[in-house]
Amino acid sequence: MAFRFAFMISLMLLLACADERAKPVFDNFELDEYNKILADFEPPKYKWGFLTEQGQLAIEDKYDDLREFNEGLAAMNVLGLWGYVDKSGTEVIPARYRIVKTFSEDIAVVQKLNKHFMLLSGDGKVLADSLDYLDVGKFHEGLSLVNQSYLFGFINKKGELTIKPTYESAKAFSNGLALVQKSGKYGFIDSQDSVVIPLQYDKIWYPQEGMIRFKKEGKYGFLDLKSKSEIMTGFASATDFHHQYAVINDGNNYSLLDKNGTKKILPYNFVDVGGEGKWMYAADDRFGFLNNDGSVLCLPQYDLLMRFQEGRAGFSINDTWGYLDETGSATIPAQYPLAWDFVNGYARIIGRYGFGFIDKSGKEVHSPKYMEVRDYSEGLARIQVYR
Repeated sequence: MAFRFAFMISLMLLLACADERAKPVFDNFELDEYNKILADFEPPKYKWGFLTEQGQLAIEDKYDDLREFNEGLAAMNVLGLWGYVDKSGTEVIPARYRIVKTFSEDIAVVQKLNKHFMLLSGDGKVLADSLDYLDVGKFHEGLSLVNQSYLFGFINKKGELTIKPTYESAKAFSNGLALVQKSGKYGFIDSQDSVVIPLQYDKIWYPQEGMIRFKKEGKYGFLDLKSKSEIMTGFASATDFHHQYAVINDGNNYSLLDKNGTKKILPYNFVDVGGEGKWMYAADDRFGFLNNDGSVLCLPQYDLLMRFQEGRAGFSINDTWGYLDETGSATIPAQYPLAWDFVNGYARIIGRYGFGFIDKSGKEVHSPKYMEVRDYSEGLARIQVYR
């Protein structure tokens, strides 16, 4: 009896911390599930909100968790349940779901406490209900990947099956193609479930610049997307094509490969994609960058490198991070214990007192004083504030 009384007091305290928002109403099985979630839920010490690019709190830090904005809505968590909030801070879809996916193509995919999925519009209107799948993904190109008894297929925005769950694994549609697996082999299908690339590969990657990288019988090669023909094969390793070139290894050397099959040997013990027309390479256990044609952009003098993104690449020397510009110059000196890629004009960094943001000049646009930050998306960044 004492335990039950203590539990009820704890539950009342948790509910009291949930602001003045309306409490979700459940019945029968879902009410039992709701109580289980509340009993196990541990609210974070510091709450989440959203920060503008000017450094103002656009949405108060009152949520137990948040996800990034997409198409004007962001997933928010209150006492272990999920819903969606818009940029004004209005909770347009209340927090009453076990799982929600990133809002995409005007559809919110949510899982109720009875573990059935629903499709909702951005204003919460039910578009499809009681979808009995193990998982339903966010929408890409009008279709959502579903898992039924560990077989994968696709549904449309009405919740109707358009591709039956017959595949051992699958990925979302991109440019009209979905990567699928059957009998242990991979290939591509179109939205009509017609095979575009035969399911005969040990691994396969989405097309890049009209070329499809694959692995078959232990070797890597490339398919031409237009002809669907294997045009280059037999490599020990290979990257995707990147600004008209790929890097391959023939078992002895790395080489730069163009789409005609012409090779240029690169005399290094490691070469990989460096982002934005650059290649990352290693020599004597240090890293540097090559230009797209394989010429040296910067000497191998760094302990670690990030790929170029938005004209900057992070580098590490002696456990501190800075950034290179497109010329390979250290435009922002190594000074941060941790740093991340530039996204939408800003990079996350850790300073002496917490997380913050810098711009491409290295200016601290938001001083490192937050418990946690995430990248800007649609003009807002989710943050945890010290209180």
